[in-house]
Amino acid sequence: MKRKILLGATEDGTIVFANVEIRERNGERIFSASFDEVRPVEVTDEYLRERAEGMLDCMDVLSTLEMLEAYDCRPSELVDYYMRDQLQNYGVEGILDVSLYPESFSVEGYDDEIYFESEACGQHDTREYLIPINKEFSEWLHSFWDTYHLQQLTDDEVDNVIKKIKEYEDEVGDIEEWIQNWLEEEWS
Repeated sequence: MKRKILLGATEDGTIVFANVEIRERNGERIFSASFDEVRPVEVTDEYLRERAEGMLDCMDVLSTLEMLEAYDCRPSELVDYYMRDQLQNYGVEGILDVSLYPESFSVEGYDDEIYFESEACGQHDTREYLIPINKEFSEWLHSFWDTYHLQQLTDDEVDNVIKKIKEYEDEVGDIEEWIQNWLEEEWS
């Protein structure tokens, strides 16, 4: 079993997902959980340019010279060439890290799509600032994570985890619909 579960938003305007997995290892069923935090951003041309400039500024001199040669351009044109190349070949993902939640949304009042830029992931504890959709479920999951992360589960524990997650997912409903509604409330 492997699930990406929407837990809620944060005080800082980000969204938190839990990645819950029960996997077989050496004949045992092992529980693991990690957490992703993503920030909504309006992906304007200016925002993409700022990110591309930041990426190019971090490059070493040799890599910059190789790019100038590959694009056959002047230093003043490098950002434009790089952006065009990345967007044509990879889309927004070529410039922004949206790997944790690669969906985009339209929000009334904004001309450009809203994407979710990756903020943090892994054993990332957001309990202090998470505003959970369901506080009871969030507390249960975090407590279970504290106790059982990378631990073997009994058959009854596996059944209980699956049951609790299914009940929660049924309560939350469609994740994209929840996020769309949240964006419209937060961004209007």
